[in-house]
Amino acid sequence: MKKILLSISLLACSSLVSAQMTAEDLKEKDTEVAASLQHFAKKKGITAPLDYQHAYYDLNNDNKLDAVALLKGPDWCTANGCTMAVMIADKIGFDFMGTTKGVNAPIGVDPDSQRYGYVSFILNTKKNGAVKMRYEQLAYPKSPDNSPKASENEQTRKVVLIK
Repeated sequence: MKKILLSISLLACSSLVSAQMTAEDLKEKDTEVAASLQHFAKKKGITAPLDYQHAYYDLNNDNKLDAVALLKGPDWCTANGCTMAVMIADKIGFDFMGTTKGVNAPIGVDPDSQRYGYVSFILNTKKNGAVKMRYEQLAYPKSPDNSPKASENEQTRKVVLIK
C-alpha cells in the first residue's frame, strides 16, 4: 500500500518538478549522453576521447529533460565555432536528433519562442553574432548561418545552458 501511495505521489509531483534530479538520476543521464555522443562520433569515424560540455533542458515541452552538448577539439571545431549536438529524451535514454556546426558558447534557449513545439536556441556565431535558431520540422538547422539576429529582448530572456 505504501508503494502505491508513493508511486501516486511521485507521479503527481513529477510534472511540477521535472527539472529536479537526484545525483543518481543525473549520473545515469550523464552516462546516456556520453554513450549517445560516443556512438555518433564512432559513426563519423572519430575514436579519440570526446571533450564536451552538456546541459539539460526540456526542448519540446514534454516534461522530459533533453540534452544539448557542445563538442570541442580539432575533430569538432573550426575557425567558425564548434559542433552542437541535440539529443531528445525518449523512454530509455536519448534519441540523437542532430548537430549544428559553427556554434560558440554561450548556448541558450528562448523559452518564450517555440516552433513545432520546440524552443528556439539563442546561439553565438562568428559570422553573425547572437542569432535565434528555430526548429525546422524534423531537426534544428545544420548551420546557424541563415538564422536571424537575436533581438535584445530575446538575448535578455534566454536561459543559458552552456557558458
